[in-house]
Amino acid sequence: MQAGSKGPHVTLLHAFLCGAGFGNGIVTDGEYGEVMAGCVMALQDKLSLESDGFFGPATRAKVKEVYGFDFEAACQTIPGETEFVQSGGGG
Repeated sequence: MQAGSKGPHVTLLHAFLCGAGFGNGIVTDGEYGEVMAGCVMALQDKLSLESDGFFGPATRAKVKEVYGFDFEAACQTIPGETEFVQSGGGG
């Protein structure tokens, strides 16, 4: 997931980032914008990952390892449709 994604699963990521102390400046509007990408980059820096702002497989795995937050499992409990924008980023 990256900038341009929108929907309830983005809001879930917003909530995680805020709870983990990386939500500075995020508006919880369900849209993955540039501010949120910057917050993901700060999280990636903290986790010693490539800072690309892409909340991809490597970032999700490290978040699960370090914070115990399983994004995929949590997404299964969230109703509604999310428009995911993804690229080839490793994040």
